[in-house]
Amino acid sequence: MVRGTFLLLAILLAGCNDFLAQRMVAPPNGGAPVDVLFALPGETTRRIPVGPPSATVAAWIREPASAPRGTILLLHGFLNDHSQLESAAQNLESAGYRTVSIDLRGHGHSTGDFITYGIDDARDLVQITDYLEKEHLCGGEVGVYGTSYGAATAILYAGADPRVKAVVAVAPFDSLRAEAPYFGKHILPVPGLFLSPQDFADIVNRMGRIAQFDPDAQTPLTAIRKTTAHVRLFHGDADLITPSDCSRRLAAADPDRTELTILKGQGHLELSFDPFGELHVQTRDWFDHYLGAALPQ
Repeated sequence: MVRGTFLLLAILLAGCNDFLAQRMVAPPNGGAPVDVLFALPGETTRRIPVGPPSATVAAWIREPASAPRGTILLLHGFLNDHSQLESAAQNLESAGYRTVSIDLRGHGHSTGDFITYGIDDARDLVQITDYLEKEHLCGGEVGVYGTSYGAATAILYAGADPRVKAVVAVAPFDSLRAEAPYFGKHILPVPGLFLSPQDFADIVNRMGRIAQFDPDAQTPLTAIRKTTAHVRLFHGDADLITPSDCSRRLAAADPDRTELTILKGQGHLELSFDPFGELHVQTRDWFDHYLGAALPQ
């Protein structure tokens, strides 16, 4: 009886691994909603083709009142879209920056068959920056503001593109393997209690096979060592989805170019959404120092 129970549990957990892997790479918007891009006053919209793998990324562009001091890309978190960072975009626009708010592939109004936790997105962003340069919407240097999934993506992008000079990353993970147990238990809490570290390693491997990416080929932790950008890290010490040790490891990987602030009592969602603009002043200061001092773009 006991042996049969354990066998049944093993079978159920194996099925859970596959289900969780599929869920973690499935596009939150269902794959490819092609619909109207609504713009707020002062915004223009673009659909930018990227790939491989082929996708179309939606972007919302804001111009400041005077000549831009620089161009800053804004990257939202998992299960969200560009509207998550509306307040951050307004803050940076008022400081004189052109902002480009993006729906990452598989999110919001952007297409994409799978999500790859920044791997494909980093390549997308290189192509998006090429497009912006061609359209005279950025100069040879850019900044990036990202939160959660978007924060990790921002660091991966900075490691792939030397045009990135300044990054503000809010609650990033340092590797998909390190993040998977916390994120997996968050989105599938009951079976997650019975999954071992080996189960989560298997889930990440399955994710790579399903979405056709190598989860170990590039990580934010390796990317931060490659980039020449200056990276500002913010993390809450009450973050249960992406522990603050992720940002501590990222800061330790490149101490000369990073600065880390741990905010007491802040969890993942409250810091990622920053509803009261607690990060606004420090964010502006960072971009002013490492991006806005350059010639207008």
